[in-house]
Amino acid sequence: MSLEKGSRVKIGLPKDYPLDMIENLKRHFAEEKTVRTAYLLWMVRGEEGSFLLVLKTNRDKQIVIPKIGELCWPYLRGRLLDIISLDTAFAQSVTDGLDPFYNA
Repeated sequence: MSLEKGSRVKIGLPKDYPLDMIENLKRHFAEEKTVRTAYLLWMVRGEEGSFLLVLKTNRDKQIVIPKIGELCWPYLRGRLLDIISLDTAFAQSVTDGLDPFYNA
């Protein structure tokens, strides 16, 4: 995901929360021990909305993120998914004050 400077982004909680996807991710995170913390948000950029999965991982993000994307695919039902690391200022600001759905 790349955001241009000055672009308008709205962040909130998903109205249609994908509980099946969340349960699948929790099981995966507990088994694989690759993710320490995870948040699920809804992001709107312009006219386009997407789930925003924010992760704190203890492994190489280049390996972890594609696998998580594969796990989420069946639950998206045509919606988009962006996955970002919690170690960015943007991710920290949008999750500030929120409870993660997963915390190891």
